[in-house]
Amino acid sequence: MPLIIDKILRAVIGLLFFLHCSESLETLEYNEIIFDSFILGLVSVVSLLSYRAFVFLNNIPSKKDGYFIVSIYIIGSIVLFLLNNQWWFTLFLLPLSKGSYYLEKIQPKSFYLINYIWLIISGCLAFINPFLFFLLIIPNIASGLFLFLRLFLNKSRVLQNFSRSSLIGFSTPLLLNVVLISIYTKLDVFLIESLVESDNFKMNYFNSVKVVDYVIMLPIVFISYSFRYWGVNNLIKSYYYDYRFIIIVSLLITLLAFFSAEIINMFFTIDIYAFQLYSLALPFVVVNTIRNTVHLLTNKNWRVTLFSIVSVVLNLGLSLIFYNSIGDYSFLYGTIITQFTLFLFSIDIIKKNSILIQKKENIKHEFEL
Repeated sequence: MPLIIDKILRAVIGLLFFLHCSESLETLEYNEIIFDSFILGLVSVVSLLSYRAFVFLNNIPSKKDGYFIVSIYIIGSIVLFLLNNQWWFTLFLLPLSKGSYYLEKIQPKSFYLINYIWLIISGCLAFINPFLFFLLIIPNIASGLFLFLRLFLNKSRVLQNFSRSSLIGFSTPLLLNVVLISIYTKLDVFLIESLVESDNFKMNYFNSVKVVDYVIMLPIVFISYSFRYWGVNNLIKSYYYDYRFIIIVSLLITLLAFFSAEIINMFFTIDIYAFQLYSLALPFVVVNTIRNTVHLLTNKNWRVTLFSIVSVVLNLGLSLIFYNSIGDYSFLYGTIITQFTLFLFSIDIIKKNSILIQKKENIKHEFEL
């Protein structure tokens, strides 16, 4: 629940920020901010190297991982600079984000309290100067700084219970997967930025994508917690972490979002058609994310990457094929069809592995009796 509150607070502040900017800035300037935020967000996720999952398995990077981490930051910053992203330098704040996950592991109450306060402060700063919006995109800066001060000023040994492991070995397939997911889930944004000339269409479409991202985020947070419980305890601790419950919640959110499009448009200018279509894709995105989680838990990381390769090829192919006949919305249709196609494979994988997890736990329980 604390993570849900964190994401809801981040979503509300983000939406209010974009609403403020859409009213106070010129259309072209606003489009630059929202597009740059997409790019920085994607590169930041890639640069974090699935670090949260790594930490919650009680690991810290081996010494040789340091060069790998620094190279990722340098490459990411160069990519942002070449894309003329105004926040190209911000990736070097990511060590604080990585450190914050250790604080979440050992002192979750302090972690979330600091994050809540920081979100409000950084949101207020962004309203004063839109350039400071990167403080909201780079996660957990304040909680990471708190852990840094505790480690180096107070000489605390809070990391002594974590064992050194290879971040490169753990994260390489996940890193490739995140890159591929970033491409195929935001392919429409990149193509529209490159091929569509209408600034107003871009603004409304980008707004729609941003709002749907915040909607999708809530079921995905449940899945993130499921990794933690399934991975550590080999058991679904509560019905709230059952994949069936997560799918039901995603369906309810989909219906609410779909029929609220007109109301949302009154306060936050969106492309209603695009928003509703994106909303319909939510259950497919959730199921495909659960499939990836199952593969991670069964040590099949490269299967996650394989699915992502198929996703990129299928999405790009469909989008370009549809573009000549449908036009600007072809990229959205390509994304939805791709998600639905993968969904058909994911359901069977999830069911089989969920049954195996429960049977394994039942066998263990019978043995103990």
